[in-house]
Amino acid sequence: MSDPSMSKRARQKQRRQERLREQQTQAKAARRNRLLSFTLIAVLIVGVLGYFVQDFLAGRQELAAASDAAAEKLDELGCTEAALQPDLGGSHLQTDPASLAAAPPEELYDDRPASSGIHMPQVVASGVYDVTIDERLTTHSLEHGYVVFWYDQQAEPDQVAQLKDFAQQQMDGDHPKIIVAPWGSELPGDANFSTVAWNYRQSCEQFDTDVALTFITEHYENERAPERFIAVHNEGGQGVLVPEGEPLLFPPLADAAEAAEATEQPSGSEEQTDRPTPEPTATP
Repeated sequence: MSDPSMSKRARQKQRRQERLREQQTQAKAARRNRLLSFTLIAVLIVGVLGYFVQDFLAGRQELAAASDAAAEKLDELGCTEAALQPDLGGSHLQTDPASLAAAPPEELYDDRPASSGIHMPQVVASGVYDVTIDERLTTHSLEHGYVVFWYDQQAEPDQVAQLKDFAQQQMDGDHPKIIVAPWGSELPGDANFSTVAWNYRQSCEQFDTDVALTFITEHYENERAPERFIAVHNEGGQGVLVPEGEPLLFPPLADAAEAAEATEQPSGSEEQTDRPTPEPTATP
């Protein structure tokens, strides 16, 4: 309280000093509160970052453990290493029947199943298929960062079923760019399964989920795939082809498949073997 005997100027000075002390007290409290808030936020951020770092490191350790486990089983499973293959480029084929007939996969690709090379301008939609698919189509899918699982049609049915279940789980999860299909004839060498990404290939006599997961982890959308950032192909149209219960083959493969099917039919059978060759559609 101001002294009545004080002059007006003295009382004004006293009030200014009191306001200043009050402002200083409030400012000090605000700084203390801000410091406390910043400390709490920092602790929270460090905690969250620590959790994610720990989770990330744990994930890396799990993948490393799976990779080590897979590496130890390669000989037992009759698997090759996931080896780097020569890059054969990635230009587009002409899609008129005569041009396609003059460029079958066995002439386009030195080593098969192909992991790069000239290919159709169309791609295949992600999926697990029971019908043969033209290798010149899947090679384009590889260029988009896909992983293609081929299985020999003489492979053990239970292992093929295991592959299909595994692939579907991956597509439903973090790896939608996957295609599974039977190989049209016998896979090269003694392989029953061959897994391919752009510039990488691994072949196995037996299917194993650890080996397959390691391949996907290391080579899915790998940096060598020129168009790996293109979105996943889930639906047909705009240059994306979907097998509709029939082999997805172009000349000369379609003609050869029809001839083989006709040869296998019993004499006198009236069943028709003619099947329309799929028409190439617009480039994606």
